[in-house]
Amino acid sequence: MQPTEFGATHWGRAWLRTIERSGRAPNPHLPKARTLARNQHVTILIEAQTITGTVTDGASAAHVHLTVPAWNKSQNTAAAPLFLRAREAHAGAVIGDLPDSLADDLNALSVPVAEPLETLSATCTCRARTRTCVHILATIYALILRVDEQPELAVQLRATAAQLTEPTSSGWIPLSQLAPANYYAVDGTPLHSLR
Repeated sequence: MQPTEFGATHWGRAWLRTIERSGRAPNPHLPKARTLARNQHVTILIEAQTITGTVTDGASAAHVHLTVPAWNKSQNTAAAPLFLRAREAHAGAVIGDLPDSLADDLNALSVPVAEPLETLSATCTCRARTRTCVHILATIYALILRVDEQPELAVQLRATAAQLTEPTSSGWIPLSQLAPANYYAVDGTPLHSLR
């Protein structure tokens, strides 16, 4: 069985369902949007609830701006303890990783990981007459790839900063701040084994 390209995690699948819902006619722009994202013709920047993307299609480039609604106060209140508990339970996990079970727990409390496409504020500089052009879809596919790599992005897009703390404030230290010389003897023997 071939690995899933988009939506390899529960977090990415939640966003994938927003653009590939079953039960309705498929959007004819989806194949091209997937190709643009797959072939790295989309660059995205994520800040708080805003995603900006540049989609290069041949000689032209389109600029996309998406705004994702934040969770409301009750959703943030429900999500915060689950998020912090999951982070503590998986303290040795890679920074940005979250267990798929947390996505299920949020869903059970009616705290959606993703937002329906119709409720996103989305603009594109292209001349397409449809509300959701191929560039917007390609940007969401690029987002799905990033969320699959770093599920915590899905939560950061929806949560308010005051409710959920950044990884560095919960005991994480970026590798760039560690000095390898402090952890290994001159001969390469780990210092903890010399005690």
